[in-house]
Amino acid sequence: MTFPHGPSAGLDFGATNSVAALAGGEEGPPRLIEMEGPNGLAEVFRSALCFWHDDDIAGGLAVKAGPVAIHEYLGISSGSRFLDLPSQLPSTRPSTARTA
Repeated sequence: MTFPHGPSAGLDFGATNSVAALAGGEEGPPRLIEMEGPNGLAEVFRSALCFWHDDDIAGGLAVKAGPVAIHEYLGISSGSRFLDLPSQLPSTRPSTARTA
């Protein structure tokens, strides 16, 4: 497979899971990128974020993403915020709903 503009990357930021892929490089056909999680490498990344206060971090706000976010959220007793993305992010698309 030849890509006239060089290597390309793709991201599917899904409501439950997200994946990233590379195509057009010297490594052969398109492939999913493996990402680090608490159980090792995986090609599927959970669409989630966890925030909590941590005085040891500059600014005092710690954040983790994906499966590590779930692991952190379950291990923090209180004071954290868990977002299962993108369902909890504000939409930038204008509403198309019409009322009679």
